[in-house]
Amino acid sequence: MLANLINKHHREFINEMKDDIFTIENNHIDSCGKIPRVNTKDKYLGYYENEHKEQFFFIGDYDEKKAIILGGDFGWEEEIEIHLGMTKFDFIFSKPEILWISNCFSTMINKNFMSIYEDFIDILGFPKKTQKR
Repeated sequence: MLANLINKHHREFINEMKDDIFTIENNHIDSCGKIPRVNTKDKYLGYYENEHKEQFFFIGDYDEKKAIILGGDFGWEEEIEIHLGMTKFDFIFSKPEILWISNCFSTMINKNFMSIYEDFIDILGFPKKTQKR
């Protein structure tokens, strides 16, 4: 009933509710590409900006238990897939970035942080260690 009253008498309130939650300015140069439009419906979302102002987005799929990382540093159009049990990975993330990715992933799938971090640190980190599995 309250929704009907708001819809009928306060249409401007409904429009305000559909605005973006927050806006982030792109720190990257034009050659990094345009930030792609991503369908975020039913997705876990995370944002990270490191000390060099490099920006990353985590877009996780609850059902598939995997995510993509978008980042201006390696080109906004590049979708880097992250999932448990990865055996090959061509990008290198710093330790703080891996902590962020692990936190997003463990929250998304409701699994212990340390088990996620230990799975990711060997495959995502620098220096590259012998890739397991």
